[in-house]
Formats: sequence, structure tokens, C-alpha cells
Amino acid sequence: MALDLDLIMDDKGTRIPAVILQKADGIIILRQFKVGMGLGVKAGGGIAMVRDDKTGTWGAPSFMKAGEGSWGLQLGAQRIVHIFLLMNKDGMKVLTSPKFRIGVDAAATAGPADVGVEAKIGAGSPIYVYSNASGLYAGASFEGGFILPNNKSNAEFYNDGSLTMSDILFGNKVDIPNSAKPLISTLKNYSREN
Repeated sequence: MALDLDLIMDDKGTRIPAVILQKADGIIILRQFKVGMGLGVKAGGGIAMVRDDKTGTWGAPSFMKAGEGSWGLQLGAQRIVHIFLLMNKDGMKVLTSPKFRIGVDAAATAGPADVGVEAKIGAGSPIYVYSNASGLYAGASFEGGFILPNNKSNAEFYNDGSLTMSDILFGNKVDIPNSAKPLISTLKNYSREN
């Protein structure tokens, strides 16, 4: 997932300003693949993490999955990385809902990318979205996507079938695994003002 974050941050058009990362209460990093020939399917997965209220540090990751069907004139294939920054309590609802639809259950807007962003984030969107797509995909479509916990992956990763996403993100029931430390370090680095 650190490489997916790098992909977004290496592109001037999608780079997340440090001040946005500093103020985010939570983050979801999703990798999706979209294929279509008349009807389209988008599926994929990723992780979610939340920032500890007291220490300001990122916690252990919870696995997420996403899916979407689309209708309309479309043809092609595409790999997409989405980063959702959860900026307040309304945005954090995505992590407490059994099935969440971005744009339906909470407003989401394209995140600001310019340097003078501080003035824009006071009463901004509950969810800022940053995306970087690769591949060819042509057409206009009507889409309805969802994000939900990937309980199977969480159970396998943490070797505990009783864990819920809420236990992992908010219950302090797991330690931060070594495999998550590079992503946390990358987030810390990108949160520093240059």
C-alpha cells in the first residue's frame, strides 16, 4: 500500500498536500481494477487506518473490499488507486457502517492539490478523494459503488476470526504489525511540510 501512496504523491496532479494528511482522522487506500464491454465491473480491495485521538499516530490496518457495477457505453480496462481521506465524524462513518456508498452515505469531493490549501479545508468535505488511473477506459457510465470490511482477510491476517473492523481500528485489540510500519512511516514523511 505504501507504493500506492507513492503513486499518488509522485504525480503533481494528484499529490496530497501535507496539511490535508495532518488533519485526516482516517485513511482508506484502495486498489481497483475496472473492466467493461457494455456492462462494467470494478472490484478490488485495500486497507483502512485511523489516527489515535491522543497520540496522533496511525494505528493497525483493517482490510476493506470494494465493488461496483456500471451500465452505459464503455469499453476497456483500467487499474485505479483511490485514497479516501476521512476528515471528520461524518467521513469516519465509512468505517463504522457494514456497507458504505461514497457519495450516498457521505459527501465526497476531489481533494485539493494546490499549496495554498489551508484556507479551503476548514469546513470542507467529510471525505477527500485522490485517484490515479492507468490503462485505457472509454465511455460514460452510471456507477454505484460500495466499500465494506473484508472480515475474511482480517481474520487470516491477524489469525483471529472473532475480530471485527471496529476492534482493529477503534478497540486497540491488535498490535501494529511489522508489515504496516513502512506505510505508517511513508504517511508520516508525506505529512511533513516541505
